[in-house]
Amino acid sequence: MADLQAALRQSWPQALLAFLPLVGLLWVRIGVGFDGLYGQDAHEYARYADALRDWAWTGSDPGWHAWGPGYGVAGALAGGGAALQWISALSLGATALLLVAISRRCAPDLSPMAQFGFVLLTGVLAPAMLVAGLLAMSDMLALALTAGALAAWLALRGGAGGRAVALFLGLAMSATLTRYASALLLLPMGIDVLRLAWQRRYWAGAAAGSAAALTLLGLYWLMKRGDAADPLHHYTLALWSLSNWFARNVSTADGIQHYRLPTLVYVLSALGRPAHLPLLALLAFARPRDLRPGHARLMLASVLLYMAFLAGIPFQNPRFLLPAHLLVAILLLPAWERIWAVSTRQPTRMRGVALALGTILALTEIGQAMRMLVPLVARNRFERQVAETLQAYPPGTLYIFDLDPALRTRGTPQHMINLWRAPIGRFAPNALMLFNPTGLARQWEGRNPMRNWQAANGQFRVRSVEDLGGGWHLYRLRPR
Repeated sequence: MADLQAALRQSWPQALLAFLPLVGLLWVRIGVGFDGLYGQDAHEYARYADALRDWAWTGSDPGWHAWGPGYGVAGALAGGGAALQWISALSLGATALLLVAISRRCAPDLSPMAQFGFVLLTGVLAPAMLVAGLLAMSDMLALALTAGALAAWLALRGGAGGRAVALFLGLAMSATLTRYASALLLLPMGIDVLRLAWQRRYWAGAAAGSAAALTLLGLYWLMKRGDAADPLHHYTLALWSLSNWFARNVSTADGIQHYRLPTLVYVLSALGRPAHLPLLALLAFARPRDLRPGHARLMLASVLLYMAFLAGIPFQNPRFLLPAHLLVAILLLPAWERIWAVSTRQPTRMRGVALALGTILALTEIGQAMRMLVPLVARNRFERQVAETLQAYPPGTLYIFDLDPALRTRGTPQHMINLWRAPIGRFAPNALMLFNPTGLARQWEGRNPMRNWQAANGQFRVRSVEDLGGGWHLYRLRPR
């Protein structure tokens, strides 16, 4: 009984870390009514998960999908697109547990409560991590798989056998097929794994891991089709250029973007922003000697390689920085050890002050996460409002831009024609059009959405029949 009680005392902090994301998920679903779906990408993930489920049962073509299939596969196995938000929350819990395992490996003298505090503040409650765990997006699942691969790599460096090689290869391939950029992040570790497998003659582990990776690749080719099956020709990779490091104004198929900072400056400074609390606070306690261990140097190389890649693509998307957050947090573990050692050596009163500061930091992180969720929840509610409005109109042609993936998820009855895909020579009379001419003009000037809007106005009297807010209107194309 004493052993059981001791085990429970040791394990309850880890159980709490895994449980907290589910508490957050229940709050946003029940209290806020947010199902994790917002914008085009999340709805495409939901569509693809449902399509893969149908493909498995009926053989129907799941359709073109621009990204890795891993998140969609997880959703299909869990029942479809409606399960994606739960998968993200569970992935955040799994990442927290893996961070505990990594902290034990990298800082074996750290007490269970110190590990709990580190993972809570840099992992579960870090705003970027917490928000990612509440969205129907692939980021958190890819991060959990990446964390698993890191844990296997560190175990191998610590003397584990060939099983760690197999585990790393399988998890690294799974992470890559969930988000392609994970391959770049794990590349230095992968080279080290192969080096150690060769030196220690872990042939069986390498063979098992390679077989698992090849099996996953085979399934990948079955599910994907056309140019979407070749990540080396992915749209983002095709646009990569060193010139983007210094770009502030970029023009792509996604329109014209104007940024405040050059992309390289944005990427290098991003982890110091509120979304990545408390990394900046920990950096003040970091020391150059923290990078002496071999694993730390390889992780730093991985972060720098990944940052250089991000700076070369013409998008400044804060979601892309989430994997770097994980590795930088691990690199700052020695700084957390110093903070913990200083706080526990102080008199009781000072320890109370340290606890109060930690509590304030945790509450600040939660507040920042809620602030980041506000526009996403607002977009989700707007999409629902538009879908509800369109239910009152009979089936027919609806010309649309930006909102069509959301409206398909919500079951809108109209036949939708996307204004972005191609110039439209002749519009259907009396058709509906859902558009935001003022809000989209700057980004899409001279592009298909604005050209088609102008063409429709040239052919018909375009009259607003519903003001949906934020510049969005439902128009009717009436003959002149």
